[in-house]
Amino acid sequence: MKRLISSVTVVAIFAASTPASAAEIKYELRPLNSGKCLDIVNGSRANGARIQQWTCSGNSQQKWYIRSAGHVSGELYTIVSAHSGACLDLRDGNSGNGAVVQQWTCSGGYNQKWWLTWDAGMGAYRIKADVGQRCLDVTGASTANGAYMQTWDCFAPGTRNQRFRLVA
Repeated sequence: MKRLISSVTVVAIFAASTPASAAEIKYELRPLNSGKCLDIVNGSRANGARIQQWTCSGNSQQKWYIRSAGHVSGELYTIVSAHSGACLDLRDGNSGNGAVVQQWTCSGGYNQKWWLTWDAGMGAYRIKADVGQRCLDVTGASTANGAYMQTWDCFAPGTRNQRFRLVA
């Protein structure tokens, strides 16, 4: 049975130091506006494959690891595909509105680092790119299968296409 992860649980999981042999938790990232899952287009393992939303199926192309990428003035994370091992990435390091979100071999670059901020009022996370400080966003606030992920200016609380639930 899937369960919604609370902010306290996620903070505890992320903050805990675990041995390399410990099993990592795989999450589905679900935009609030659709309830669908972040998904790699066509289940690709290739660099440059776009990230979309799609009806949750439990497939590995919809599962993600949230890994610490260091502590600056808060905690930075990389979001890594359980399917391909590639990182959620901003194409060519683009930091503007409409930046393409894709998977790419993890390099530790700032275009692969994300801030996760708990929004208690929405019961979900805002995921913000370290490069450009823009939010992960469902293009056009779409609820349709195949809507691509992009980054866009972070909107005020209540913006459901920029809030995500992490489900383990």
